[in-house]
Amino acid sequence: MENIYKSIFILVLGVDVNNNGVRDEVERWIYKEMPTYHHSKIERVIAMQQAKAYQMTLIDPTNKEDKVVNAIHKSSDCCY
Repeated sequence: MENIYKSIFILVLGVDVNNNGVRDEVERWIYKEMPTYHHSKIERVIAMQQAKAYQMTLIDPTNKEDKVVNAIHKSSDCCY
């Protein structure tokens, strides 16, 4: 049964070949398909920070040491 849970966990986390903390299909979408408005480079950097923060919620759902909350707050601060 433990192998099933491990397989599901790996499936949920997704593939991250370059190990930057963002699932590859999300990163591809951000750089190739995400609509941008005025400053595409800045908007994509912000989107990557947010994607990484939300990926952390999957890796550490218990939010040890508030790392997840801090990452989400930092990524949100970039939007303003």
